[in-house]
Formats: sequence, structure tokens, C-alpha cells
Amino acid sequence: MRRIILALMFAFVGSQKYDIGVFSEFCSQILSPQLDEYNGIWPRDPFTRSSKLILTIASCLTQLFKFEYNRGQFGNIYAPKDTPVTCVNLVRGILNMLQITVKKSQNAYDLQEAGIGGVCHTRYIIQEDRKSNRVTVFKTKDLNNCQDKVEKNIGMAYIRSCATCPLKEKIIKGTAAFTYKMKYTDAGTLITQAVSQQVYQISPFSEPAGVAVMEARQELTLNDIRNSQASTSEIQLQNYGSLRYHFARELLQMPIHLIKMKNPESQIVEILQQLIQHDQQGYNREAPAKFLELIQLCRVATPENLESLWKQFADKPQYRRWLLSAICAAGTTETFMFLKQKIHNEDMSYLESALTIALAFHLSKADDHTLQAVADLVTSFRIQRAPMLRKLAYLAYGSMINRYCSVSSSCPNRILQPLHDLAAEAVSKNHEDDMALALKAIGNAGEPASIKRILKFLPIFSPAAMAFPVRIYIDAVLALRKIARKDPSKVQEILLQIFVDHSLTPTVRMMACVVIFETKPALPLVTAMANALLKESSLQVASFTYSHMKVLAISRIPQLFNVSAACNIALKLLSPRLDRLSYRYSKVIHVGGYYSKYRAGAIGRIYLMNSPSSMLPSAIIMKLRGYYANTATDFVEVALQSQGLTELVRKQNIPFAEYDTYKKLKVLGKTVLGWKELPPENPLISAYVKVFGHELAFADVNKELIRQTVKALTESSDRHMLVKKVINQIQRGIAGQWTQAILAGEVRHIVPTCVGLPLELSLYSTGLIRATASVGVNMSPSLSGTFKPLQFFDANVQLHADINPSIYTHTVAMMGINTQYFQSGLEFHAKFRANIPMKFYARINIKDKSLKFETTPCHQETELVTARTKLYAISRNVEEITSAKRLLVLPEEAVLDISEQRFKSAERTSRNGATTPKFLGDSKPPILAVILRAVRNDRKLAGFQLVLYADLHSTTPRIQVFVSNISESSIWKLCADASIVNSYKAVLTIYDRDISLPLPLPLDPHISTSVLQYPAWNFFTKIPSSVIDSLKGHCSVSQNMITTFNEVEFNYSMPANCYHVLAQDCSPELKFLVMMKKAEESADLKAINIKLASHEIDMYPSNGLIQLMINGVQTPAQILPYTSNSDAHILISSEKDGLSVKAPEYGIDKLYYDGHTLKIQVGFWMAGKTCGICGKYDGESKQKYQMPSGYVAKDAVSFAQSWILSEEPCAGACKLQHTLIKIEKPVGFENVASKCYSVEPVLRCVKGCSATRTAPVFVGFHCVPADSTTSFDEEQIRLDQKSEDLENTVDAHTMCSCEQLQCAA
Repeated sequence: MRRIILALMFAFVGSQKYDIGVFSEFCSQILSPQLDEYNGIWPRDPFTRSSKLILTIASCLTQLFKFEYNRGQFGNIYAPKDTPVTCVNLVRGILNMLQITVKKSQNAYDLQEAGIGGVCHTRYIIQEDRKSNRVTVFKTKDLNNCQDKVEKNIGMAYIRSCATCPLKEKIIKGTAAFTYKMKYTDAGTLITQAVSQQVYQISPFSEPAGVAVMEARQELTLNDIRNSQASTSEIQLQNYGSLRYHFARELLQMPIHLIKMKNPESQIVEILQQLIQHDQQGYNREAPAKFLELIQLCRVATPENLESLWKQFADKPQYRRWLLSAICAAGTTETFMFLKQKIHNEDMSYLESALTIALAFHLSKADDHTLQAVADLVTSFRIQRAPMLRKLAYLAYGSMINRYCSVSSSCPNRILQPLHDLAAEAVSKNHEDDMALALKAIGNAGEPASIKRILKFLPIFSPAAMAFPVRIYIDAVLALRKIARKDPSKVQEILLQIFVDHSLTPTVRMMACVVIFETKPALPLVTAMANALLKESSLQVASFTYSHMKVLAISRIPQLFNVSAACNIALKLLSPRLDRLSYRYSKVIHVGGYYSKYRAGAIGRIYLMNSPSSMLPSAIIMKLRGYYANTATDFVEVALQSQGLTELVRKQNIPFAEYDTYKKLKVLGKTVLGWKELPPENPLISAYVKVFGHELAFADVNKELIRQTVKALTESSDRHMLVKKVINQIQRGIAGQWTQAILAGEVRHIVPTCVGLPLELSLYSTGLIRATASVGVNMSPSLSGTFKPLQFFDANVQLHADINPSIYTHTVAMMGINTQYFQSGLEFHAKFRANIPMKFYARINIKDKSLKFETTPCHQETELVTARTKLYAISRNVEEITSAKRLLVLPEEAVLDISEQRFKSAERTSRNGATTPKFLGDSKPPILAVILRAVRNDRKLAGFQLVLYADLHSTTPRIQVFVSNISESSIWKLCADASIVNSYKAVLTIYDRDISLPLPLPLDPHISTSVLQYPAWNFFTKIPSSVIDSLKGHCSVSQNMITTFNEVEFNYSMPANCYHVLAQDCSPELKFLVMMKKAEESADLKAINIKLASHEIDMYPSNGLIQLMINGVQTPAQILPYTSNSDAHILISSEKDGLSVKAPEYGIDKLYYDGHTLKIQVGFWMAGKTCGICGKYDGESKQKYQMPSGYVAKDAVSFAQSWILSEEPCAGACKLQHTLIKIEKPVGFENVASKCYSVEPVLRCVKGCSATRTAPVFVGFHCVPADSTTSFDEEQIRLDQKSEDLENTVDAHTMCSCEQLQCAA
């Protein structure tokens, strides 16, 4: 078995000189230090000695050191001025051997003892041999149990640890053991020998023996005692502090390369030249490592160096891009101030400034200087006049506050004040964009001191917030996410109130649900939420919360065990029917897993939040989170919020307010008690991007921006001439390349060892994005002199493109010693390269709606994706940089090239002999082949191969996937076959099992069979229209059976002579109204009245035929179809035994009527905008009986009767009206005599008429004391807002006799 031994050995030979004074001060000097290095396979390879490095280290170690010592405890350490901290730390390592706490009264005891690594738990065992006057002391330290441990974490601000879920085993485990031999003398106890051994073991994936071990040993032996005096009077000594380890230049020195800092400026120029040369030659393998060197040099460069470099390369684009990338990634205070000054002086372009703020400011060191610099920048003229830069700067400032306060004991209010001032000013000026910006920046900061400011934007805590738009409520809720990490109980209290408040829109409440579960609530809070769902009226909220609980309940991630158990219990309180709701309702979609063997996992979640008022989602949040050990990191989060988008898919220039229908509906609305039109919705799209939990950027697209964009596309302007010049340049041909380097990650953990050297565990990841392109465009006809962008829509465009984007990443993980003089350790390298060449030809003609797209066939093999990993044992020293040793732990051996092997065919028959689908590989080549392979330490291959076959040009399109293990000993394979059987059914077959897809294809089941014929593209082109058809609302009335848009069915017998509002547009546009009543000819037939634009359409049966009257004029069936001449199209035609009306621009896609049956189909963009007996078309079946006032009726009869249109008693045939009634008999409510009034009106005959037929209805009542002075008339005003105290059954009038009705002649 091979073993790699990394050893660094110091030999300290010499004498220690003591000068005992009043303060117990001692002097020490190291003579002839030696350093031997070992890098090889033990015990085959020899030690090597570096003479140059010994001289460098000896120059500082052989100096005179002074220290304070008293009874085994060290005080301050003194050394000559400008002594390198590394040398002082080595001396600390020697002195640490002599740190000892002896208790004379005990032979075994525990205590917290200070040392080079901090104050850690220490155990002593003392063995005394009185015969020989000798004592042996054993001391052990638990380096994982320290009250004040010396360690340094870099790049971990975005990694959150879970304090409440400690692991059974830590990733890094360390211990130290000391043995002291002492003898008693007349002068006291004398230490004759001290031996120490320290071990650090790293077990990243629960390996009991660890994957890497660091061992440090020391031995001090007393050889001789001499009486001598050392004078330090001529030497100026500086106090270097206590025995506690001090971090030196290893914080600036990356552990994966060693650079001798001579002249940073010239070294930066040299590396830049190498990078540019490699980039031009297309050789990028060394670029990531060189980029890291460039970053390190930028970290040590002075402001003068950076300014000089800028002057050299500011006018050279390639050099400038590499230099700016490295300065942004350096993250020091000096580089940050340099970038800030360049932005302030406008030396950077707008795009460069935006990228610098979005990336560099989030990565820079957060201290008082940088915080003040950003605070000054956000108020500068340069930022204030550029809205996007202003947004980015405030977000970066909030992120910097979060990082600053995460390592500080307190977060001063002064640094939060700019954000609080922005919020206060936005509220005072009612500036919506600044409200959103302030909330997002406060959310990035994540400080509990901002809670009071956030509550001012939520209506349940601040009445003034009632006027704010919904998006501000959402931003306020999301601003509490990071605050919950510091004060979860307070945030949970706030969010629970929002979650249960039915007056808030469902999206706001669902956002509160998301944040609540991110706080990892305990069982009482989770069950409280489940209990609230039992009476939840919004199916959107109920479906989302149930789905979220179910996702958490199946989680196997240790950090979520408690909340998972709580959700499992809470789900038992809820109905499983919530799990069967379709994707019309809000859901949480979860993908991911956790591997306990590796203590790592990842989850991807999609929060799909739908709105009752739209078929399009109101919010979609996609989030990727990784878990490792007891930490979690939010890698990326992307969100899209929208409202009113359906308004953009229809014709917008129709003057609905000028039509008679609009005016009539305004008048009719006043006759329906409590009815009011829906508030207007302004189209808005809002999106944001978060990386590592911090919001980097967000953007809003509102109606005004859309209007300006349309105006820019339709009008000629000087700006369009610039666009024309660009297009002309493209037509002449464009060829070039673009390269961007990024520092994807830098994570470091540094602890001192007992010898005074730092042990580091680090991870670096760099990426190189490169693209080469050659593009040519031909347009006919050519662009005219008065150029407008709309000319593109009339042109025939031919596009030739040869594009080759690629990404190359290099990740290095290191464990070992890292100092400014030498490095020694293990390095794991992982390289990944993805290359996607694209060469295609396209012909586009928007006017003719034609598109031709062709790709050039591949004539040679191309590596699309490659990944390689290697593990090295490395050793470097600064005096011999070119002689660095790097030994491959797993030697490269010749392996069989699997890419040249023939793919294994999959099994054709199942285990039970059943025939499986035909193997497409018999007649077609694969369209994709992927090979993932690895070489194990036993030289055997391991990995997987994936082959994909497809046949899309068939009446039954089919895809087959075969995955198999390429290991010789494995017979594992997976075969999957997916096919589309018909227009609304798909089947997935795995081996011999038919598994139905979780969702049927959302297509119209009545698609013509011709659609399914060859080619398959015809089928797929029908999918969008079929999906839209399936989303449209359908309402029908047949005899007394009514089916609403929400698919609620109920029986209802209509009172005679009274029109009912069947379906109406309740949006501010008031586009249509459909009314129905019993026909005069027969009680089994119905008559309808339709109001559209300036048309009033009556349809009714007469003498067995359906009659049509338009605007009071009889229209014979012989002259149909009828087409309107208005701005929007209206078509009336004969169909089967009845008539149909089509007015899609008004929201009625189709209405069919034959006297017995009425069917209404409205556009999907009418979702949530209808009202009437057909309902709101919002999917909320729990609110299926919603009356005009918004009150939910107790039964179907009350609901339908509430939509009867009353008429003037003497002018119309309907003699029914809605009236608030009083319970006539005495009522005892809460042991008090009371009078009670209905909270909703009940159908009654008008004055002068008496009821001849009634129907029982269930009504709610509000009660007041019997002696209350409140009159009945006063109670009619806003009685629907009163509390409902009791329920009772009353009789509603359905037919009247009006013999006593008195009407004026």
C-alpha cells in the first residue's frame, strides 16, 4: 500500500540563556536551526535539505528573544523590531512546550489552559516517583473543545452553520499530547525533557480513519546547565504579545502557489502578458492558476502600483478586462478604494461600473473604511443620476453591512442609518421604486434593528401602508428572511399574523409561509399553521402550505429533522384532498437529496405561487441550496413576480368606456347592494437575482416602460441610427472573441499547530468563460434612410453564425502548512471544461411567419464536456520556487479509451418475458452519448454511460434513454422509454412497468386526429393553443343545473320575470354582461340578454324557434352571420339548434344558446375578473357562493338570488327586491335580549306585493341589545362589515302577487 509522507523537520541545536530579574524575565536564543524536507513515499525516498531556506529562516530565528515566565505560565514575548511574525510564532511553538499548570494537591485534574492555540480543555495526570525524586506529567488537549480558540475563517460569510444541530462527528478533529519528565533539586523542580505530539485529522465524508492527517512532534531535552548572562541593553526589543498565536502573511498568501514578492507591479505586468498570449493562442489550461497569482499580487500591490497599472492598460481592452477582474476579486481595502475612486471619477464605463458594484462590492473586505466609502458613493452624483447603479450600490451596501456585523459583537446604528433614511424618505414621498429598493437593501443587511422600519410597509401594522401596492408587502416580508437568523421568534410572531390575515392577497401570505419555514419553526407553530388551514378560505394558500409541509416532511437533511417531524404531525390534521389539487393552485416543487455517507446534499425548490385573478403565476421563486456537514449555503435564487400580464396578450386600444355597455353596467351596479368593480391592475414584471443569499440586482418592467419601448420601436429617432450602424456592421461580418475570468470561490480555515506553523484547509475555484464568434447577417430589402426598428418585421433576414462558447473551471482543495517561506501539504485538483460549438444558418421572415433553421453536421469528434481530478503531495519554498516538488498520489496509468468502445445495447425483453418497446438503436443512431468515467486506485474503470435515442417524426413520438454502469463487475442498467400515445396522454416505461406521468398533458382532448399525423412538429405546434384552450373558463346552464367557471354544480329554480346576472366582466373596463331569466313561453326554457359594446343582444324562444334581437331590432336567422362594425370583432351565427356569439376581444370567446342550454366560454385572461352566478373564475371553490358584496353565501339559493337585478316596481315585471331583514321574535344573544338584522339582504316582494311562493335560505345575523338606539335604516349602511353573531333559516320570496301595488297613472 502506498503512503505519502509529508514531513517538515526543524532541528534546534544550541543553548538557552536565562537572565532572571525582578519580573521573571528570561532570554532565549536558537543556535544552528536546520530544516529538512520530505516529499515522497515512505520510507523509500530520502530527506532533502534546503540550504538557501535555512539561511533565510536562521537570520530571524537566531536573534535574541525575551519572554516573561512565572510558575509554568508565560507572559509577553519580546523580539527585535521588524522580526517576521512567522519567526515569532516558531518561538511561541517552542515556549508552548513549557506551558504547564501543576497542582500539588491533585494527581488528575481538568482545566481550561491557555496555549498557542487558545484556551482549550486540558487534562493532567501526574505520576510521582519519590524514590528517585522524579515526576512524570502527562497533559492532553482537546482542540475541539476550546473556550477561546485561535482560528481564522476566510470566505465563510455566506456559509451558515446550524448551532442547534451539532454533528456526532466533526469534520476536523484535533488533539495534542505532552509528556514532561522532571526531577526535584534544591533550587526547585527541573524539567529535563518535554515531548509533544499533535494530530489533526480531516474526515470530510465521515471516514473513521480520515482522508488526510497532519502530525506535529516536538522534543526538548536538557543537555547542560551553564551560568551565563545575556545583555539586551543594546538591542531594541518589541512586545509581540502573549503565547497566543498571531496570524502573519499567510492571510495574504494563497496556499496553492508561492510567490516571492519582489516588485508586484512588474510581476502583475508579466502575468498579464502571459494571460493575453495564452488567450490569443486559445490555450486556457493554465489561465485559472495564473489568474489566482494575479489576484494575490493585486492584494499586496500598493495604491500607487494600481494607479500606475491603470495608466498603462486603461486603453488596452484585453489587459484592462483581466486587470479589472483581478482587482475586483482581490477584495482588500486598498483595491476597494481604488475601484470606488474609478467609479466616482467616471473612469469606468457604465457596464464596468455595474459589474464592479454587483460583484466586487459584495466580495470586498467589510470594515469601517469600506462601509464609509460605499455610504459616500451611494449619495454621489455619478450614482444618483444612474438609476441602475444606484440600485446596485444600495444592495451592495446592505450586503456589506451584513458581513461587517456577522463578525462584530454589535452592529452600530450609524451604518444602518442610510438605509433607514432611504426608507423614510420613500414613504414620505410615496415613491414606490425607492420603497422597494430600501426594503431589499435592508433585507440584505439582515439586522433586527430594522424590524420597526419594515413594519411600516405592512398594512396590518401600519394603517398608512394600506395604500401601498402588493409588491411592497412582498418585499417587506422577504426583508425579514435574514433578520430571522438573528431573531427568529420575533420574525415568526410577525409572519404568523400575516399568514392568517385573510384581508391580504394570497401571494403575500404565501411569501410569509416561505419565510416562516425558513426559520425552522417548532411543532407548536407548525400545528398552529395547520389549524389555521382547517378554516382557510383561499385554496391557493391552503394548497401552497400543504405542499410546502409535505416537501419538508419527506426531507432527510439532518438540519431539517425537527421541522420535518413537525410537518409530519401537522399533515395528519389536514385533508389529503389538498394534495390532489391541480397545478392551477400554488405548489412547492422539490428536487434533491441528501447522502448521509458523505454528509452532503443539495435541494432545488420552485415556489409556484398562483393568483386567483390570473392564470399566469403571480410569483415564481427558484432556489438552489447546498448542505454539507452542519452548514448550509444558498447558491442562487431567481424570482419572477408579475401582475396584470394578461392585459398584455390582448388588444389594448379598444375604448370600452365610451360604449353603452360600460355606462349601463355603471348604473346597474348601483342597483345591486354591495357590488363594486374590481380595482385596476397595472401590468408589472419584477425579477431579482440572489447569489449566496444576497440580492445582487433586481429590475421592474411596468406599463410605462412597455409604452416607451413600443414608442421607441414605432418611431424614428437619432438613437435608432446607432442601431442601424450596428446592424450594418453585422451585415459586413463580425468576428471576435471574448474572455472573462472569475473567482468563483475562496474558502479558508486556518488553525495554529503546536510547533507554531499554521495548518490550513482551503478551497479555491476559478472559472474562465470564453466565446469566439463569427456572425454575418443579410437583410432584404436593405434598411432605409429613415430607419425604424419595425423595419425588421418586414425584412427577410438570413443569418450565418459560427459560435463556440466554452467554460473552464479549476478547483483546488488544499490541506497543509502555508507560510510566507514554504508550503507543504496535499492538493486536490478538479478541472472541468464544457465546449458547445454551434454553427447554423437561419432564415427569418416575421411578416410571412416563416422560419428556417439549419445546423451544419459534425464531421469530427468534439469533446463537449470533460472533467479530470488529481491529488498531489506538494512542497515549495520561497528560495527555490522553480524547484517545487509535486508528487502524484494516484499515479497516471494507461487506461482503455472508452470513447472508442461500442455502446452496450440494452435488454429487449423484461424479466418476465413481456415484450418491451422497440429498440430505436436498431434503426437510428444515438442523438446524444455521455460518458462519465473515473480511474480507481486499483486501476479499474468506474463510471456510467448514457445513450439517448429519439424518433420525433412519427405519429407516436418516442424517446429512449439507456444508462449503464461501465464497471466490469456491475450489471446495473436503467432503460426508459417515453412516448406520446395521443393528444392528452403520455406513457413512461421503465423496464416492464408502465408508469403514468404525474400530470396529463394539458391539451384539448378533442384535437383532430390529423394533428397527430406526420410530421411530429405539427403536433407540438398545437400544444400552445391546446394548453390555452384548456385554461379557458366554461360555464353552463341546462334546465335547473348550473355549472360555474370553477366547476361547481348546483340546482336552482329561477323566479319568473327576473333577470339574473349570469356572467359579467367586473374589471374596471366593464366589457360585457350576460343575463338570464325564465322564458315567457315555457318555464323550462330560458331567455338571455347580452350587452357588448354598443350592442344589446336578446335571445329567446318563440314558437319553437330561437329568436334574435339586436338593439331592439328583430334579426332573422337567414341573414346570419352578423358581424359588428365596432373596434373589436363580434360575430353572431347559427350553430346546431341555436345561436353562437363570439367576441374574444371582449372576453367572451364563445357563447352558445339554444333555449334549453347556455354555454359560456371566456378567455383565460379573464380569470378572476368575472362575477355573477357563473362565479369569479378564480379556482376558489371554498368561496364558490360569493355574493355581489364579496360575502360568501351559506347556500346555493341565497347565492343565486343575490344576483337578481331588481327593477322599478311599477315599470318592470320583476317584483322582487333585496332587503335586510330583522328577526321578529325575541332573541337572547349572550344572555342579553337582542334584536338581530341579516348581514346580507334577503329576497322580498316589493311593497304592495305579497309572497305566493317562498324558498328557505340560511342567513347570518348581527345582533345588538334590544334597547339600542341604532335604527334599522342605520344598520343597512355597511351592515355587511358587521360581525356575524348567529345563523338562522328564513323564507326568501320567489313569487309575488301584486294586487295591492299602487302605481301612479
